[in-house]
Amino acid sequence: METVDVLIPFYNDSDGFAKTLTSIKAQTILPQLRIVAVDDGSAPQHAHRLAELLDQSGLPYNLIANKANRGRPYTRNVLLDHMDSDFVAWLDSGDEWFAEKTERQLAALKSAGITKDSNDCWATCSYEWREAGEAPKEITQQTDGDATKALLLGRHLRAYLWTILAPAPAMRVVGTFDAAFPRLQDLDFFLRFVAYGGRLIQPDDTTALCAYNKEHAGRSASEIARSYDALFAKHDAIYRRYGRKFRMKCQRRAKTNCARFAEANGEVALARSLRQQRSSLAWRYYLGLS
Repeated sequence: METVDVLIPFYNDSDGFAKTLTSIKAQTILPQLRIVAVDDGSAPQHAHRLAELLDQSGLPYNLIANKANRGRPYTRNVLLDHMDSDFVAWLDSGDEWFAEKTERQLAALKSAGITKDSNDCWATCSYEWREAGEAPKEITQQTDGDATKALLLGRHLRAYLWTILAPAPAMRVVGTFDAAFPRLQDLDFFLRFVAYGGRLIQPDDTTALCAYNKEHAGRSASEIARSYDALFAKHDAIYRRYGRKFRMKCQRRAKTNCARFAEANGEVALARSLRQQRSSLAWRYYLGLS
């Protein structure tokens, strides 16, 4: 039976981790799973609770602790260094898998002829989007067509690592996470995998296999905006491949996304500035300006 490492970055969210761990334990092929968690310099009470939850889980696990808070890219690179199973999946504290996720994604990979030694295919899945004050929405991933273009637009195919299960070599082939992206590192990682020649597949039945508990509060809009700037600079050639208007369309979506985070955190002036920048891009788009 294939083995699966579940990679989890952790920072000061023991309640969220408890919810996440419950969903892992509910997997229909539970005996295959090993948890690999990296504590990114959490406060003592959260670090203690994390270790306690893992001890009580009954699952095999490897717990690593950063000596200080190093941020998500660094922590994810530590997780990559500690992979030791045939397949690998990701999950963040507070998010959840549905019971058949691992089983159905492994079946999809097997059906596509993907083995534990393959390095060019990831299995993604549809998911449930949960946002405070709103009814849950089921988001269907679309893996047919031009994956690069779809990932850049982020409408029908989104770059979320917690949707992924893949052979370990297909994760290693991308390299390390880029420290220039405190946010959006998933998208950068996906783009590099597809540029390498990687492809994304999913189970034939596209019902949701996991849940994303979306939160805007507490996340820096300025940090997200800087990450978008880094993304457009790093992948400029890819954006331009699809034309000037496509690039501007992606920029407008980025400004809208950043403005939402600014509004959720009471950054009124920043949100207004981002909305104005989006409006300027929209006018330039419709007027055909560069």
